[in-house]
Amino acid sequence: MVFSSSQVIYFIVFVLNFHINSGQECVWNLNRDLPANDPIYLKDGADPELLIPNSTGLKLALNESMILLCPGKSNTLSGNGLQEITATCIDNNKLLYNGANYTLKALSCKNPSYSDLKPTGINCADGNGEILKIGFTSSKGLVPLIEVCYNKLNETTFYSNHTLYGKAIIGAQSQKKRPNFKVNGLTNGRVVSNQYKRNEQTKRFTTLLGSTQAEKYINKKSFLSRGHLAPGGDFIFRTWRFSSFYLVNVAPEWQTVNGGNWAKVEKLARDLANKKQEDLTIYTGTHGVLNMQSSQKTPTDLYLLDEMKLKVPKWFWKVIYSPSTSQGIAMITLNNPHVTNVTKSELLCKNICVGTHWERPDWTKFDKGYTYCCNVNDLIKTITFLPKMNITSNLLGNGITDKIPRKPKNIKIENKKD
Repeated sequence: MVFSSSQVIYFIVFVLNFHINSGQECVWNLNRDLPANDPIYLKDGADPELLIPNSTGLKLALNESMILLCPGKSNTLSGNGLQEITATCIDNNKLLYNGANYTLKALSCKNPSYSDLKPTGINCADGNGEILKIGFTSSKGLVPLIEVCYNKLNETTFYSNHTLYGKAIIGAQSQKKRPNFKVNGLTNGRVVSNQYKRNEQTKRFTTLLGSTQAEKYINKKSFLSRGHLAPGGDFIFRTWRFSSFYLVNVAPEWQTVNGGNWAKVEKLARDLANKKQEDLTIYTGTHGVLNMQSSQKTPTDLYLLDEMKLKVPKWFWKVIYSPSTSQGIAMITLNNPHVTNVTKSELLCKNICVGTHWERPDWTKFDKGYTYCCNVNDLIKTITFLPKMNITSNLLGNGITDKIPRKPKNIKIENKKD
């Protein structure tokens, strides 16, 4: 049989198109290709998990399926009235569902997707807390995003735990709006929420420390903010970020610390995950109770509610752990911008910032929250309830900021005993 030149060309084009299309992936940019009310994207399977993007965006192999979920009361996918569907990647970044082709942007939720908080009954913090899971409710159960160890009797969060996805963080969805904080999981939600208002803090500090001290500490520039433990900036999708806005995931933190060195610690963790291009396990918590002097020079522990509830922590700590390399580092920040020194006996563990290249000029600025670094196993001697991690060496911080000083300056650490 003899083929004409046009038939040969047609055959070559057909083969090439088949080859290209048979290996084509679906890739969607998180800031251009997603709908305004984006669903929760899950891996298709018996036990759905979050579908994790990479630096280029959300990706599916050709003929691979994913679950699109619109959680929340009366929330459904626009056009079909269903809360959950399974769609398959086909050519040209299209999704096949129920015999029809869709762009990802066309598969929008009727309303914004909301997360849920569910108690687990699992003890934590040596039996003093309970694990609460924050995530998205599918037809097959809750798909978790954040775990919180919480004590509902004294309204205290011991720690939060989440994963920082290093291959995806640089391509994260932008977020302009901030949602209201949810009170789910709290024993006295409205009461706790009110304590983050400046007028209520003024009343409380007046009761505890006297009016002179209250005016000194609580004003437009100085107040206790809702300090995130698992921070919104660590998450990839806007819907994930909004899920961090639960009051069980915060603790009272001075605003100048929250927006100062603590914000730098959070950014360093994200920069490290991006640099290493790996998933990091993050534990973030608090330790101790902040003590300040009253107008009568009486040392007073700070609790924003009576009966020693809703403590103002003295320290915020963050453990950054690489499961793939068994390396980790702990960052600790003093939640007191109103002091100018700290004694060595107050530190939770030995400062190893210099030896691990995590030293930064601002760490020694008390008004931004004095900050230091520890070996995680050393911190665990103090924070004894931290979950066990197989940490064999320290994570190094070199290369994640423009300038690293040789040694810290302008710090006064006294050797006197408490």
